[in-house]
This record gives sequence, C-alpha cells and structure tokens, in this order.
Amino acid sequence: MAMKDAIGKKLGRNEPCWCNSGEKYKRCHLSREQGRIVSHGEVAHNFEIAMKHEICLHPDAPQDCTNISKAHSLQKARVLNAIQAFNHVYTFLLPIKGRRTPDKISIDKASTFTGFCNHHDNRTFEPLEKTRFFEGTKEQMFLLGYKAICWEYFGRIALIKGLPTILNSDQGRPRDQQVNIQRTTQLQQVGAELAELNIRWLKLLMDDALKAKNYLSFEAYEVVVSILPGCSLVAATGTIFPVQSLNGKKIQTFDRTNPVRLEGLTFGIDVRGNGTASIVFLWPKADTAPRSYIKSVDALDDRQLAEYLVQFFFSYLENLHFAKTWWDSLSTSDQYLLIELMESDITEPHYDLQRSIAPWRVMSRNWL
Repeated sequence: MAMKDAIGKKLGRNEPCWCNSGEKYKRCHLSREQGRIVSHGEVAHNFEIAMKHEICLHPDAPQDCTNISKAHSLQKARVLNAIQAFNHVYTFLLPIKGRRTPDKISIDKASTFTGFCNHHDNRTFEPLEKTRFFEGTKEQMFLLGYKAICWEYFGRIALIKGLPTILNSDQGRPRDQQVNIQRTTQLQQVGAELAELNIRWLKLLMDDALKAKNYLSFEAYEVVVSILPGCSLVAATGTIFPVQSLNGKKIQTFDRTNPVRLEGLTFGIDVRGNGTASIVFLWPKADTAPRSYIKSVDALDDRQLAEYLVQFFFSYLENLHFAKTWWDSLSTSDQYLLIELMESDITEPHYDLQRSIAPWRVMSRNWL
C-alpha cells in the first residue's frame, strides 16, 4: 500500500503495516496513537545520542582500533586559529530557521569528529600538521581532500544511525502526522544511503592512493587568496557531487531509482602565511564531471571567483566556520543571502556574484 493512502484506511491486525517496516500492523502502528507523545526536545536528544560513534577510518585500521581521538577536519593551529577570538569561532548549528545570529563554538570542538585513532591521525596527516604553513605540495592537497572525504563519510554513517530514532518519534500522534513523519524520514534515509554509497566509492579510490602514497591519479585545482584588511578567513571542508556546471550545463545524472556512481570532488582550505590561504578542490583524474564543474568555476573572473568561493562555502554549511567580526560587518541583505544559501535544499545553488561579501581577493589559480 502506498503510504499516502494510509490515512483513513483500516488494516487487519495481521496485514503488513502501512509504514513499510515489514512488521505486521498489530506489532507496529496499530496502537501507536495511544502511545506517549515524544517531545521534539527528546527526539533531538535521542537522535544526537544515536548518531554518536567512534571509528578509525584509515584503510589499514583494524576493526578494534582503540584510542579514538577527536580529529579536526579543519586544521586547528593554522585555520581555526586564524579566525578565533578568545579561543572561539562561529558557525550556524541546525536548524537555522532564518535567524541571523551565529553560534559560538570552542576551537577545541569546532570541526571535530571521532573518525581516527591517535596513531593513524598523527601518522596520516603529519605532512599537514608538522609544517608551519601550507606549502601546496601534491601530497598536502591530497591530504586536505582525504580528511574532507573521511569527515563526510563519518557524517553519513552517523546520519544513517540516527534516523531510526526519528521513525520512532511518531507515537502518540494522529495517523496523518505519523504518515508525514514516516514518509519524510524514509526519504531522508534513501538519500543518506545513496550519499553514503557515493562517498564510500570516492573514499575507496582515495584509500588506494593513500596506501600507495601515489597521488598522480588525482587532479587538483588551487585558488590562492589574500585576506582583505580587517577581514578573516571563512573556512569550510567537505565533498560535493555536482550534476551541472555553474553555467547550467548537465555534467552527470542523479537517479534515485537507478543509482550509479556519481563523480565527486572534495574541497578544503589551509593557511599559507603572510595573509594568504589556499582553497583546494580535488577529484579522481579519470572523472570528467568534477573537471567540467571546475572548468566552469575557472571561467569566472577574479572578482566573481572570490564571491563564488565564500557563497559556495555557505551553500554547503555542514562544516563551516568564520569570525563573528566578519559576519557582523556584512549588511543585512548579504547576511540573508548567505542564510538563504544555507537553508536551501536545491542541489545546485544560485549564487549572486555581483555582491561584495568575500573576505579575500584572488591572487592566483593553479591546476595540478
């Protein structure tokens, strides 16, 4: 039975439940309306607990890898330290709901995830952590991307673990609300599982390169920016799977009913020193969609590219951090534009590159 037809329809006790759980109706939703209503706060608490997990994502890590640490997906000593004030940075925690006041978070907690043990974290990212500044080597660029894909993979696993708590939050509610909760959450589950599959495919390719210490099968696009006087970095890292270029040209197809591997690219940022930073995109050299996307980015002039980068970061806000002083310096109109980008669920965001939001200017671009 289609879930939308469940409202008002009577089921026999031994019929399959309308929610597609596979359980008999009597063991699933028959008496769910008489249950105790779970508050939104309790749902959020249960969801957060369910999402917590510890794992070492290094390809050589044993299943019982111990001493899991809170790894920073954004480099702490250079990146987070460059935007902190009194050991805090700012971000937007979900849900945003149109608010313009960002959330303060300690740099010890910002961008952290329990995705590596101490041994593998230190050994893997030593070329990034043991230098005073980012030097732009191919290895460093690859490691920026590798940390981004691991953070993304960790987050999707956590989301998949947490969503069942939302499915169980419909007790005590009328049938129409139950149907809405089940339908919405199950769509989220499908999306999360497809995302996890694509992220895992890309991570496996990067795992092979990491173990071999051979990065020739990956291509990088680096934009070196200079921070404007009185401004500070906007920092973000993650992974995207673009289906069209910035000029609207279709570059790959997403189909929920027939999932195929989507080609993705990672992005990250690090500090070079002397008021400059590198923003790096990385993807498998054999993949054509990411390269087509980046070619459309590279077609922008320097002023447009500077605007694109900051708006791009806000459109993929899950791991975004910035200084409160920079945010407060923006006009209300500019703040609302960035909020709209954060709240939009559009796969390909619409950027306004005529704005003057960027805290940096473009110095150079490099294909590697």
